[in-house]
Amino acid sequence: MPTDFEAAGPAFNDADVALDAAQHGLGVALTRLSLAWPRLQSGQLVMASPVVCRAPRDNWLILREDSAALPAVRHFVQWIRGQAADWRAQMDQFDADALPSRPSS
Repeated sequence: MPTDFEAAGPAFNDADVALDAAQHGLGVALTRLSLAWPRLQSGQLVMASPVVCRAPRDNWLILREDSAALPAVRHFVQWIRGQAADWRAQMDQFDADALPSRPSS
C-alpha cells in the first residue's frame, strides 16, 4: 500500500452497522465471518474475496463455581457448547468458493 494512502469514506465501530452499510452499497465490511454468515447464506451480501482469516483468540465461558450446579446455568452451558460445536462443524466444511462472490470485472 502506498505510504501516502488515506482511508476515505464512512467507518463504523459496530459490525451490524458496517454490514448494513455494505448491504446498502456504501462499501465493503471487514468483520467476523460468524456475524456476516446469515447475510452471506441469504445472498444479501457476497464475499469480496475467498480469503478467510481465522481469529487467533479463543472464547472462554467463565462462571462462578457456586453457580455451576444450578439447572439454568447447566442448561445454558450445554446450549452454548452445542452452538459452538455446530458453528465449528459448519466452519470445518466451509468453502468460500461455494458462497456467492462479487462478479469478476
